[in-house]
Amino acid sequence: MSLAVPAGSVTGLLGANGAGKTTTLRLMLGLAHGEGETAVLGRPLREWHSPGRVVGAVLGGVGGHPRHRVRDHLAMVAHGLGVPVGDVGPALAAIGLEQATGLRLGQLSLGMAQRVGLAQALLGSPRVLILDEPFNGLDPHSIAWLRGTLRRIADEGGAVLLSSHLLAEIDQLADHVVVMARGRVTAQSSVDQITERAGLHVVVESPEPERLAAAIAENGGCLEPLDGVRARVTGLDRHQVGHLAAERGIPLYWLEEKTPSVEEFYLSVAEEEFSTS
Repeated sequence: MSLAVPAGSVTGLLGANGAGKTTTLRLMLGLAHGEGETAVLGRPLREWHSPGRVVGAVLGGVGGHPRHRVRDHLAMVAHGLGVPVGDVGPALAAIGLEQATGLRLGQLSLGMAQRVGLAQALLGSPRVLILDEPFNGLDPHSIAWLRGTLRRIADEGGAVLLSSHLLAEIDQLADHVVVMARGRVTAQSSVDQITERAGLHVVVESPEPERLAAAIAENGGCLEPLDGVRARVTGLDRHQVGHLAAERGIPLYWLEEKTPSVEEFYLSVAEEEFSTS
């Protein structure tokens, strides 16, 4: 498999359970042995004097002895990275966990452990972040915070690669997506390319779908039922559909123009993959 993670962007790594996402990230970080090479800012990670100041990684919460307190654990990490121990306080403040400094790692909830893991990854101010399922265990407030944090890092020129099965979060956050299946890349694209390739479509709801479908077909469009209530219109934009319905006296209960989602892209790729396997 081959993939690129551009600077200044968030890249989502998608795939079903067992597709190889975690193994890929571990291979990239040198935590698992295999063939191939990963270049980070132009050279292998092992050639950097202080890799933790180049790449920050979170592979499921925070790794450390469960009896160690948060502040002591992060102080040890800071020593290893060669950054001032005084950076630990601001790092915890940045993730909203100032009150957790005295807690032992074994006392942390899953969501708190995810936050502390991210603080650990960010201690060295790395230009690259690699995260495996970072939204697991987070409450809605923490998810919104993480989304904003990763977006800010990318906007400041960092490169973020994250795996996730929460497609709605990837939809809101990612600039690029890579789809994996059975240990290989089956598709990769920028979100802009997905939108451009699939085009816009219009979602409508009407008590007279047959009349609306006939009118749309006469004007070069196509109406397809979605869920028994709403339907998808392609070939016409929302203004054309609205004017057409008004001219024919067809009531509309809903009219919405939508761009293709990452979820739709992923599901179409997955359907194609499994239909040809």
